[in-house]
Amino acid sequence: LLLRTMALDAVLLEDGLDRYFNGRYEDAIHLWTRVLFLDRSHARARAYIDRAKTVFEWGGQPKPGTVKKKHADTEGQ
Repeated sequence: LLLRTMALDAVLLEDGLDRYFNGRYEDAIHLWTRVLFLDRSHARARAYIDRAKTVFEWGGQPKPGTVKKKHADTEGQ
């Protein structure tokens, strides 16, 4: 069950990133919130939600210095 949850976390995180980088911030936040439902201590999901909320509040434009490139947080894993 733990491995299945971890796999689902990874899928939800990746799907959320795809939506985030396509400007679908609310959809991304929804997916990452599902990750937090599965694991309340999931630091990456919480950070992604915070980042997406900030971008959404800035009118869909990333705050300077908050996003460097697509999937930068998942590279090398």
